[in-house]
Amino acid sequence: MPYSSECGKAWITSWLAELAPASVLDIGAGAGGYARICRQACPAARLTAVEIWEPYVARFGLASLYDEVLVGDARTLALPAVDVVILGDVLEHMIAAEAVELWARARAASRLGVLASLPVVPYPQGAVEGNPHEEHRETWSHARVLARLPGVVASDVDGDIGVYLASPTEVSACPAA
Repeated sequence: MPYSSECGKAWITSWLAELAPASVLDIGAGAGGYARICRQACPAARLTAVEIWEPYVARFGLASLYDEVLVGDARTLALPAVDVVILGDVLEHMIAAEAVELWARARAASRLGVLASLPVVPYPQGAVEGNPHEEHRETWSHARVLARLPGVVASDVDGDIGVYLASPTEVSACPAA
């Protein structure tokens, strides 16, 4: 669904306020719910959306909610460097290997961290209003998230939704020549 549950949103809002990012990349913008959260928690942040389903851009007015909207598949787009990457209700829409790869790329693109939200119980969903990308292709559990998605430094399960904060990928120093 282009909308998401309210579960976990207070946790994410709190972390956004704590991190105080100057820039945020929202992957899977949908109806723009995370833009509204960001505008509340970190109002001065520059917001960039990635949305795979172009009809959502006009339908939900994403251009008025975000400073920039990129239409494309986050699995193949080059992710810009930002302070925080949000993977809000998006990882369940891809197979586990793709989710793990996107997670790693999001961590590499972030300077302060990655915030993620996803169902941690069976939550079947097919295409919605003609959008095939809304299908849930993977079932996650809290334990599976912690086992498969490295770098989690904080988490919470709120009802059926798990929310996670991951550290950015550490940049290793170049060895001395």
